[in-house]
Amino acid sequence: MGKGRFCREFAVKTNKIMDLNTVKTVVVKIGTSTLTYENGKMNLRRIDKLCRTLCDLQNGGRRIVLVTSGAIGVGMGKLGLPERPDDTAKKQALAAIGQCELMFAYDKFFGEYHQNVAQVLLTADVTSQPISRRNVENTFRELLDMNVIPIVNENDTVAVDELEGRNFGDNDTLSAIVASIINADVLMILTDIDGVYDKNPKAYPDAKRLSVIEKIDDEVRAMAGGAGSARGTGGMATKIRAAEIAGRANIPTYILSGEDPENLYRIFDGEDIGTVLRMMDFVDAREEEFSEGMQGADSHDHAHEHDHDHDHELHDHAEHDHDDSDEVEYDEHIWTSPKNAIRLCRVVADALCAADAENADLYRANCEDYCAQLEALDADLRAL
Repeated sequence: MGKGRFCREFAVKTNKIMDLNTVKTVVVKIGTSTLTYENGKMNLRRIDKLCRTLCDLQNGGRRIVLVTSGAIGVGMGKLGLPERPDDTAKKQALAAIGQCELMFAYDKFFGEYHQNVAQVLLTADVTSQPISRRNVENTFRELLDMNVIPIVNENDTVAVDELEGRNFGDNDTLSAIVASIINADVLMILTDIDGVYDKNPKAYPDAKRLSVIEKIDDEVRAMAGGAGSARGTGGMATKIRAAEIAGRANIPTYILSGEDPENLYRIFDGEDIGTVLRMMDFVDAREEEFSEGMQGADSHDHAHEHDHDHDHELHDHAEHDHDDSDEVEYDEHIWTSPKNAIRLCRVVADALCAADAENADLYRANCEDYCAQLEALDADLRAL
């Protein structure tokens, strides 16, 4: 395969602003207020419908990852607590109780549709350390290859830091990090409102839903407002921040109502519901880089074909004889694995620094150390 052709194909695969019918890997995030009633009890009908919908999407050939909130909220409901406690130890205890209940419900409902699931509990330090992050990547890859749906939550039970601010911040941010780690095609955030509005729709009846947001600026952040419900930690502001994180990895984010999980079908069918944050400022920059890469690669191909026709024929013959090999052609004009890993590392570091400014220097140092190792690997590959 010529380098120009390889670059063009890579560009197509990496451009996530695409027909959703071509999407393969989907991260779906659902919040506490969508999973539970006002009294904290689980909304079993909605959970059942969510599981059925995700199973159907998986059966249709997609790879689904579910990021779920709700452990503390479900724990509150089980114990009959009217409001979320401030005490860290109490929140840890509630998370331990609620996570057990939550996974029991998911396992039961997914099992009704013959779908295997796995629990993945993450903490911020896991995604900031090179070795543990690689382990997380490997785990996700194997689970998805096994046709298992990973169910992800933040590990509130064992890490005090998780509940005192030194964390991802919320599961919206966690879902964006997960989407970046697994190189998802799209992030879907199901919430208790049907998209982003130009002003608060609960206070202003004339508020208008925004179908598409192509750039997140201060005006959009102001429209997002503040915190969410009493049972959760998120709000529209955290979802906007998640879309920014996902956008840096060239992943579009859809924010839509989770009241009816079958809205996921409607999104894939092309209906105008919710809000898609496409972050075109990031995409445009990457398209320009790909364009430059393709021009350079095409020039290289033409020169190669003109000066080395006989050698090129021999190379094509050798390629044909080794179609089943694991060798990968290295091309300086495209983003290769080390470059992608460096980009992902910095996306994760940005998110962690935003959530935990106190430890930002540590996150940056770990990130740069890891990136230095990857740059050395990249240099070795170029020398091949």
